[in-house]
Amino acid sequence: MKKLLFSLVFVLSSLVMFAQSNMREVVYLKNGSVIKGAILELVPNENIKIQTADGSIFVYPMADVERITNETVEEPQTQQSTTFKMEEIMERDGRNLLLAGRKLSDKDLKSLLSEDGYETYISARNQYMNGNGYLVVGCFCFGTSVVLSALAFITYDEQLLKSGIIFAIPAVITLPVGFIYNGIGKGRMNWVADEYNRTQSKNYSFNMSPSIMKCNAPGATSNMALGMTFSLNF
Repeated sequence: MKKLLFSLVFVLSSLVMFAQSNMREVVYLKNGSVIKGAILELVPNENIKIQTADGSIFVYPMADVERITNETVEEPQTQQSTTFKMEEIMERDGRNLLLAGRKLSDKDLKSLLSEDGYETYISARNQYMNGNGYLVVGCFCFGTSVVLSALAFITYDEQLLKSGIIFAIPAVITLPVGFIYNGIGKGRMNWVADEYNRTQSKNYSFNMSPSIMKCNAPGATSNMALGMTFSLNF
């Protein structure tokens, strides 16, 4: 009677623990085997009956049992896949493209854009980053030139003035080039985003960006000209 009562209490407590939490009974045998499941019956000093997750029932002598524990079972985590809705808006943020406010990786863009669109974005991003590089160099040279020129006027040092002029020369070159590269890169990335929005959704957008175009004007010293590109997508 005592054995039956003990077994009943053990099974009931196991069922309560199973219902309240993600716990499983684990039976460790002396031969190294591990059995996980729900204990159906436990008779002290005699045997233990356990049911595994696939419904199999095993009975072991208690003399073969090393220990019995309750352990948490970790639920398998399913890998979340990235999905995009066709009506979501693509926009540029610096050198990155966003879709509904979410930053897109190169892998995402390759799956969303056409081959030409993806290549245009990569080229435009490199152009934008090169423009930033020119701007950094230009700003450094310009700032150094201003400091050296100011010190030259204060100390009447002609050598400092010459150094300031030397630093001003690359600043005059790199700053405009940086602005042009940066602006064209932005415009091309905006075009990629607008082209996606135009083909995938019914949204309206207006874009204005600098551009370089061929010009065969008579008497011109160069066949390249700086212009502006306006685009209205609807």
